Amino acid sequence: NKRYIFFKFSTNTSEFAKGAFNTQLVPGISIAIDRKTYPYGLTFLMQTNENFNDHLVISHDTGKAIIGANRADIFLGKGDFAEKVAGNLKQNLILFVLIPKGGKSEWRRMGWCN
Repeated sequence: NKRYIFFKFSTNTSEFAKGAFNTQLVPGISIAIDRKTYPYGLTFLMQTNENFNDHLVISHDTGKAIIGANRADIFLGKGDFAEKVAGNLKQNLILFVLIPKGGKSEWRRMGWCN
């Protein structure tokens, strides 16, 4: 898969990479999103087709190939298994943004929703 991008080498093999949100990525939870569409730190319900269960994810990263709404890459970790799964994972998805109660007015002020 030619879309792999590595930013720096580390001798600490127990940690995962940090995303653009400057937090350690969590396998199966961290997603990369289009920063022009969604802010970092959002919680989503990610609904996909039959190969991957629907579950909560958090926007911790971004990528140049991710453009627009309902587009994301999920971080699956490191190692042979994660590489094999990630290299073959391409599914339609729907991202449901979870907004805290009373938070919509703040989002409007920031221009993130209507």
